[in-house]
Amino acid sequence: PEFIGYWSGGSYMEYGWTYIKIESNSRAEVYAYDHENEHEYYRHGKARADDEKLTIGGVKYFKIIEYPHPIDTSIVKHYIINHLDNSYKLATWKMVLVGMKGFIGLDLGTRTYYKADY
Repeated sequence: PEFIGYWSGGSYMEYGWTYIKIESNSRAEVYAYDHENEHEYYRHGKARADDEKLTIGGVKYFKIIEYPHPIDTSIVKHYIINHLDNSYKLATWKMVLVGMKGFIGLDLGTRTYYKADY
């Protein structure tokens, strides 16, 4: 359940940005925009997590470096943009992923993803 929600993995100011959205029924989508090449990438499917990876759609996966965990907002003040509704919120959760493996043409590298749980 800690994976459920909208996770922002970057902003417009970076070389590219991405988000992962996972619903309570395990439906998931991954969207990424590459500023350098002006390419958009979108994938969807069922999300599954185990000890090592977060899989989207069965063959595409992220290696998990840090599992989702709450952050202390009195110490860490990280704001995210929800690209689906253009809202701007204080992040309350964090996870670190590498990849997406099996995602031809795109290497997101190691990224910190944040979500707000409201």
